[in-house]
Amino acid sequence: DIAAPATPGSAGRVPEGQMPATQAPEVADGPTEEQMAATPAPGSAAGEPEEQIAATQAPPDPAKFLEEVIPLMNFAALLWCVTVDGVHRMAEMGECGPRCEDTRVQPLLADVEWALGAEVASTLAQGDAVWFVLSFEDGLPEEWGPPGAHNEQWKQKYADFLVAHPNFFVLSWNPRLEDPGRGSIAAHVIPIPDFYHFHTCDRAYWKSKLKKYTECAARRPGIGWRGSTTGVGANGRYTLSDRYRAVETLEAHGADVKFSAFVQGQTEATIPENMQGGWRSARRQARFRVALDVDGNANAWSLRDKLCLGAVLKVNSREGYIQWYYPLLEHGKHLMVSSIEDLPAAVGRVEQGCDSLWTEGRAFSQLLTEAQARDASDDQEVRLGLRGILRDFRSYRTPRDWRIKGTAHLFPGG
Repeated sequence: DIAAPATPGSAGRVPEGQMPATQAPEVADGPTEEQMAATPAPGSAAGEPEEQIAATQAPPDPAKFLEEVIPLMNFAALLWCVTVDGVHRMAEMGECGPRCEDTRVQPLLADVEWALGAEVASTLAQGDAVWFVLSFEDGLPEEWGPPGAHNEQWKQKYADFLVAHPNFFVLSWNPRLEDPGRGSIAAHVIPIPDFYHFHTCDRAYWKSKLKKYTECAARRPGIGWRGSTTGVGANGRYTLSDRYRAVETLEAHGADVKFSAFVQGQTEATIPENMQGGWRSARRQARFRVALDVDGNANAWSLRDKLCLGAVLKVNSREGYIQWYYPLLEHGKHLMVSSIEDLPAAVGRVEQGCDSLWTEGRAFSQLLTEAQARDASDDQEVRLGLRGILRDFRSYRTPRDWRIKGTAHLFPGG
């Protein structure tokens, strides 16, 4: 049985920065005068030294901790506290307000709060509290520190905070592998679907999409792609980014793979002319047998769409970006994953298995849409398995492999 969660704006909410009041448990009658007299006083030989008592401090409060640190980063995040009484939105930090009003984001927030109430609050005892922060930023939480992302003092402060607060979790739609060789992410991070996933989550949308595309064998041979100049290369050099290297490698082999939008400091003057091309709709890109997926600033949220459009060749992410459903994908069945160096040969392998890859990839994409990938017992009302993801929230403290199945050999130490 699942307890009904507190609804947004209900009386279950508490003012920002305050914990909900909990009723003190009933206890037996207090100690007798004789027992109190026998109890050692603080600082006595049998008691705890006064100096030790003074040095003992309560662990920092998560709301206070984050509210102090996040403004230094111009950072946007939502903080919830979940108790047996329900879900309480404790703080909106940074530039969070405008983002929460985005009509694309609102369905995600509503479903997250519903799932927290249904799957977390119902497992807690009176007096327990679990904290969840939803980040609107990319990267690992320990990299959110003040300017100078590799601030060791900040990292240590964050690490100490996590030790003091084992019931603190980060909900992220842009998680990244912390240990690529094992495929694990930070132990307190819970991957969740991105808000685009929610925005397009209905069967009619996908049925209309599927009617537009022909079988792979009837399409134009080769691979096609258009995209923007997002991403960061090693040592800040864009020419070493995954996107630039993938476009450079495939274009050199005659593929119609080009940049169509120039952002983040890149312009038509900084990108070679042969790597530039006009914008192309998804339907036009699907005229090719092979669809390219390559990450930019974070994981490419369009992968789900591409699985529906055709046979996907995914560039293995140098930064280790993953999405919540990656462990359910299988290399060679739903898509193919390749290193940048092997891309030209991989295009040929994908073409050979084009129809099979598209069939399996399309079925997988629809499965995500129908909310059955994580928990087959959940139906459409619990979209994208959020309920299944949060049901075992405590298990995210234990490392697991988040890589696409069959791709361990593409990672250092894998």
